Amino acid sequence: MSKTPLLDIIYDVLTSECLSMAQERHMYKLLDTHSFNEIEVAAIDWLIDALQNGVVRPIA
Repeated sequence: MSKTPLLDIIYDVLTSECLSMAQERHMYKLLDTHSFNEIEVAAIDWLIDALQNGVVRPIA
């Protein structure tokens, strides 16, 4: 499996349990300009679940 910038960010966020503003901005740019494969869609779902369940917290 080849990693992508989006997967790298999501992996970092899920392992650190923190989402920085810089990571969020970078993800928004990637989401606007990128078509996703199935692995990326699954990773986005995991990130959304982690945010909703309080596992990942946003930080400044």
